[in-house]
Amino acid sequence: MKKKFSAIAAVLALLTAITLSGCMFFTQPDDRFPYDAAVTRGEEGSEADWLASLTTPSSPYRRAYEEAKADGFTGDFAAFLQSIGASSNEAAIHSSLRSVVTIEANFSTYYQAGSGIIYSLDTAEGDAYIVTNYHVLYTTSSLSPRSGFSDDIRVFLYGGEVGPGAMKATYVGGVMDYDIAVLRVEDEARLTNTKSYTTVAAEAVFGNSDSVSLGEPVFAIGNAMGYGISVTEGIISKELQYIRVSSSDEKDTLTVPEIRTDAALNEGNSGGGLFNAAGELIGMTNAGEGDTTTDGLGYAIPSNLVAAVAQNIIDTCTNDKTARGAACANLGITIGVADSRGVYDPETGKVYVEEKIIVRSVEPGSIADALRLDVADTVIRATLHSTRNGEPYTHTVEFTRTIKLEYLLYEIRKGDKLELTISRAILPIPMSCTIEFDGNEDFISQS
Repeated sequence: MKKKFSAIAAVLALLTAITLSGCMFFTQPDDRFPYDAAVTRGEEGSEADWLASLTTPSSPYRRAYEEAKADGFTGDFAAFLQSIGASSNEAAIHSSLRSVVTIEANFSTYYQAGSGIIYSLDTAEGDAYIVTNYHVLYTTSSLSPRSGFSDDIRVFLYGGEVGPGAMKATYVGGVMDYDIAVLRVEDEARLTNTKSYTTVAAEAVFGNSDSVSLGEPVFAIGNAMGYGISVTEGIISKELQYIRVSSSDEKDTLTVPEIRTDAALNEGNSGGGLFNAAGELIGMTNAGEGDTTTDGLGYAIPSNLVAAVAQNIIDTCTNDKTARGAACANLGITIGVADSRGVYDPETGKVYVEEKIIVRSVEPGSIADALRLDVADTVIRATLHSTRNGEPYTHTVEFTRTIKLEYLLYEIRKGDKLELTISRAILPIPMSCTIEFDGNEDFISQS
């Protein structure tokens, strides 16, 4: 979902001479915003406080919050809503706006418009990693002199799309098969917090995409139609669905896992965020139904997969300067769903889906072959033993859905151990085996 804009446009020349009382105006650029002028007039509050003082709250909840503040309430808007037991997406939306950016990928004669999500942010240095869709940065268009990635990528924060608000971004790496790519912005003043300026930017708060519920309210934020960041609202229509899409280079058809929503998604929403009512990122929007007669079919890559692949790209490309992708652990098996069922929980009122995941094939000479895994074995669970930031890290995954194995393989690093549990018809109990990932042969390079 990308929008392409021709760079060939009419040029309008406006020549206006303005003379008042013998003075020429606009001879030099003025960097002051209205708040800066207010400070010269004696304004002592912050810029945010000053802007808020100029507006009359439009929503009933916001008005009630302002009244509560006047009566001595000291919390923020979200805390106020919680204190009165109210439900409103307004606070969550405004918080999430800070983590979504507009992206322009320039290709000489035209550019592609898309969106991105701030994955990590260093407000002291002005550095950030931004995750987006692979296809936002890649082109096969006949309008471009060549196929491939843009070497001129610009990022804009919400509210900063006009004027000199562009931040230069560089491509770190990506995985075409999952339509995920990572950008890097460095030493950018707009991302820093200073004594006189607080950046609008914020890291996205990643939610657990395995926990989304059918009918759960969500909102999508992105650069729809290339017109700047906007918001649409809907529900989760399907917690997990594998869809067929064309690869960014248009050479293959891929099968990718997606969350389906009826929130409106349009050209330019690619790489934007799908958030829950708490403002947590549960997916990265990347596809909409191309059939114009079909309405309410939008898709987002689950946030657990986005986080696993993005962090893998960052780690891989940091450790190997020539790498432009991810290093995915290779077990040497293909898996499939032999059976599935819905399970109703009367206490939560929710229907859960449980899949029976089996081994479809084993690659000769692979880790799975050495462990004597066999076709038709049921994959039950895995526990990853690792070290993260110098501390022991353990992560256990119950394989109730196939996607859980997909993102677990991206979490594995060299030196990690994986305890894998399988079930076999002729065995009285499930069996476990331990895999140690030591060398390059244990990983597949993906870009």
